[in-house]
Amino acid sequence: VSAYTLEYQVRIAFLQRGALRYLAKTDPLTGLLNRGAINHKLSQLVEYAFREQKTITLMLADVDYFKPYNDCYGHLEGDRCLQAVAAALGRNCQRPLDFVGRYGGEEFLLLWFDAAPKEAAGFAHRAKDSIEELRIPHFDSDISEQVTISGGMVTGVPSQPEQAEAILQQADQCLYRAKESGRNRVIIQDLGDENSIIALVK
Repeated sequence: VSAYTLEYQVRIAFLQRGALRYLAKTDPLTGLLNRGAINHKLSQLVEYAFREQKTITLMLADVDYFKPYNDCYGHLEGDRCLQAVAAALGRNCQRPLDFVGRYGGEEFLLLWFDAAPKEAAGFAHRAKDSIEELRIPHFDSDISEQVTISGGMVTGVPSQPEQAEAILQQADQCLYRAKESGRNRVIIQDLGDENSIIALVK
């Protein structure tokens, strides 16, 4: 009996440690990677992409007019909206090194690894379409009667191994420009060239 009890306790402790590790990396609302896990994984992939000279395509996406959505429909519906958006965006990154995470609030990060830069516009179109296909009503939006997203995307081969933060900053600037220019669109730049706009996806 004592041997069985000891084995049972060891197994329970193992499962609890696994659950804690999972929770430490996962956003509890959406089940996606949380910000800490995103930053860790992004740093690893940027270093790997630099070493192997592979392309990284990164997109920051923001749900348009999400505060008015919460004010109009309530926070429970806001949570359901974010869960639906997370699931839809998650279906856009299916290859082994691709991933999606919740970067914070109503902002999400999508990364495609080792895809040709010419594929970036297609990724942006599919991400936007996947949200619009949800047809979530949003009558307090200034641009649409349903939930939409804005995005900032950068694509290219990292020029140094510790470039993750700079990539995030450039994508964030693209996202800001997408919002300022009308929302419900994705601005795409070459990695490292903040003056370029290689595509505008509406």
